[in-house]
Amino acid sequence: MTNETPSRKQPRPRWPRRALLILVPLLLAGGWYAWPQLFGKQDALADYQFATVERGDIEDVVTATGTLQPRDYVDVGAQVSGQLKEIHVEVGDTVKEGELLAQIDPTVYRARVDASRAQLRNLRAQLKDREAQLTLAQIQLRRQRALMAEDATTRESLQTAEASAQSAAAQLEALRAQLNAKHGAGRGRLTVLPFVLRALVLAVREFPSVNARYDDEAGVVTRHGGVHVGIATQTDAGLVVPVLRHAEALDLWATAAEIARLAQSARSGRALREELSGSTITVTSLGALGGIASTPVINRPEVAIVGVNRIVERPVIRGGAVVARKMMNLSSSFDHRVVDGMHAAEFVQALRGYLECPATMFVD
Repeated sequence: MTNETPSRKQPRPRWPRRALLILVPLLLAGGWYAWPQLFGKQDALADYQFATVERGDIEDVVTATGTLQPRDYVDVGAQVSGQLKEIHVEVGDTVKEGELLAQIDPTVYRARVDASRAQLRNLRAQLKDREAQLTLAQIQLRRQRALMAEDATTRESLQTAEASAQSAAAQLEALRAQLNAKHGAGRGRLTVLPFVLRALVLAVREFPSVNARYDDEAGVVTRHGGVHVGIATQTDAGLVVPVLRHAEALDLWATAAEIARLAQSARSGRALREELSGSTITVTSLGALGGIASTPVINRPEVAIVGVNRIVERPVIRGGAVVARKMMNLSSSFDHRVVDGMHAAEFVQALRGYLECPATMFVD
C-alpha cells in the first residue's frame, strides 16, 4: 500500500487568450490603415506635380528621395550642387522613388564658389590693409629733432610754423551752387566747410605727418590713419572743439550733417565728452564772421590747424588784365618740432589745389 498523494490538474494560463483579444483588433486596425499605403502608392503618386524648372537654373534639388506625401509639389534633394543641364521628366509625370529626374553640372557651381572665395580673400586683404592704415604709428623723435624741440620750448615763438595761400574759389562756388540747386531741398544745403574737409582728407594722405598728436613729455609723435577733425565752434561759454570722427569715410552731405549736429550740440551744451576729445587735426572758419586773414592757434597736442577765411572778390591779373575773382585765404599753423616748414607749405598748396579745382577731389 502506497501512501501517494494524488496529483492536482494544473490550470492553463489565461494570458495568451487575453493577448489575442488585444492584438487582433490592433492588427485589423493597422491593416485597414496600411492597405492603401502599401498597395495604393502608385495611385497616390499620380497626384504629385513637380515644380517647373528651366535649363540653366541653379538648383540644389534634382532627385526624388524619402517618403512622399500627396500635395501640390514635392521637394527633392541632390547629392551635389551645380547648374541644371538636362531634365528627364515633365511637369505632371509620375515618378518612382530614386528615379533620375535631372542631371547637373557641378563645375559651374564650383567655379562660382572659387570666385566667391577669391573675392572674399580680396575683401579680407583690403580690410587688413585698411586696418593697417588705421593703426596708430608712434614715432620717436630723432635725437637732433628732439634737441631742436627742447630748445624751441624755451623760445615759444619758434615752435609754430605758419603757411598761407590764396585760393581761387570760383569753381568751388559754382559747384556748390549747382549741388545746392539740384539736391539742396532733399539732402540739405552745403556750405564751404564740407568741401574743405574733403580737401583736407585728400591732402592728409599725401602728408600724413600733419595728422598727428605730439606728447611733449615722452617726445613721441602718434600718427593716425583715421582723420578725426576738430571743428572749432564759438559758443556762449567760449570756444569749443567738437570732433568729427573718420572724415575720410563721409561724403559731402554726411559731413555737412555731422558738422551741423556737432555745432548744435556744442552750442546747446549737450555735447558728450567723447565728442569733445580725440581730434587729430583742427579746422577753424572765420568766414561767417567776415575774417579774410587769420593766424590760428594749434589745438595741442595736435600738430596742425587749418584756418578758412571768407570768400571775397578781389582784383587779380588774368592775361594781362585786371579782373575781379572770388578768392579765399587759407591760413594754417603747424608745430615746427614735428612738421617741417617745407612740408607745411606743400600741404597748404595741396589744399589750395583741391579747392581751386574741386572736380579733382572726386577722382580716385
